[in-house]
Amino acid sequence: MITAEVVGGLVVLGLALFTGAQAASMPYLVERVPGPGFAPLWSAALMAICGLGILAEVLRAKRGREPFVSGPGVLRVPVMVGVMGAGVGLAPYLGMRLCCGLVTLGLALAMGERRLVLILPAAVGAVLAVHLVFGYWLQVPFPRGLVGW
Repeated sequence: MITAEVVGGLVVLGLALFTGAQAASMPYLVERVPGPGFAPLWSAALMAICGLGILAEVLRAKRGREPFVSGPGVLRVPVMVGVMGAGVGLAPYLGMRLCCGLVTLGLALAMGERRLVLILPAAVGAVLAVHLVFGYWLQVPFPRGLVGW
């Protein structure tokens, strides 16, 4: 199962390099506001850190561990991708900020968390963080949707 982790780490690292190369061809700032290369560049940096973290964990791991993925865990990734895809698809109709909260809620549930006392503050915190950082500070125009937020 170490092999699956190595492959996973290399895939994440490869996606990071590809994303970073694509982002390098786009302007980082346009008139002192984040341009089209801003988000992909930072996403690539975070993906690279995650890929390197996965590979570092493999080096620290002991042989003979439990399987990489088993049982109901196999469905978690497709469900999480579906939740994120639904969030992107619904953003023009519900608004980006509301969809961010719903995606946070959906991802927490998909990962197996059931304590609403943890999930709801995380969802509200994600909405507030997106609103303050991107909507207020960086002035990124988001889809407002039918609810206007």
